[in-house]
Amino acid sequence: MYGSFLNQHMFRILQFAPISLRFIFDGSYRKSFRFGFEVEQVQTPTSFTHQHSAHQEIYPEMAPRGLSAEEKRVRLLEIFHETKDFYQLKELEKLGPKMKGIVSQTVKEVLQSLVDDGLVQADKIGSSNFFWSFPSQRGAMMQTRLAAVKENKKNHTVQLQDLRALIETEKVARPDSAERTASLSKFSRIKAELATLQKELAQYGACDPAVVEEKKRALVLAKEAAVRWTDNYVILLSHFTRQHGIEPAEIRKHLGVEEDYEDLA
Repeated sequence: MYGSFLNQHMFRILQFAPISLRFIFDGSYRKSFRFGFEVEQVQTPTSFTHQHSAHQEIYPEMAPRGLSAEEKRVRLLEIFHETKDFYQLKELEKLGPKMKGIVSQTVKEVLQSLVDDGLVQADKIGSSNFFWSFPSQRGAMMQTRLAAVKENKKNHTVQLQDLRALIETEKVARPDSAERTASLSKFSRIKAELATLQKELAQYGACDPAVVEEKKRALVLAKEAAVRWTDNYVILLSHFTRQHGIEPAEIRKHLGVEEDYEDLA
């Protein structure tokens, strides 16, 4: 009797029920004492389905979360370790969604990141690229990295000890005294004056004697280069006219070279 009553008036009841009560009725076996009686195997109305969709929009956290980049890397690496086989990219793009839920469009990017980090090996055989990775290989690689880090740490420790010993030696060789304090103060003052003078000298720019001398040297080198290439042009022009019997004026006109090209001051 009560089940028939609910099937007829479910939508009207749910309109006035709180949200938490509305979603108790999801089509599965549920019981509620909200109205003083039990409800079993309630058929979800069509209008209630719309209410459920609205609830998902209100609470978006209920939607399934996609895989992060690190999760994709771990799952793709698991395919190699679980199967202990080698694959091509196309094969991994098919296995990724089926075995680990990885979107096929992202398999290539994830695979490349694993190859870059040395977790997956790659080799080209003929016109095809093959990829593989074994658990023992990863362990050996991690051991190698660990050994390298330990060796680096050892070297840095030795350097640190040497520097500390050098600091102590210098402290002993340079004991604090009134004379040393005065010398350090004078050195700091002269260093500050030098910085001020260098800043003032930089303001003159082109009038700096060193800059002027550098420009003079550059001008001499440029003139020597111009003379050298002018001589090369004259030699080439003479050779070309002798070989082909063409007037030099015609060649100059064709190349757009003026008559005073060879006149250098």
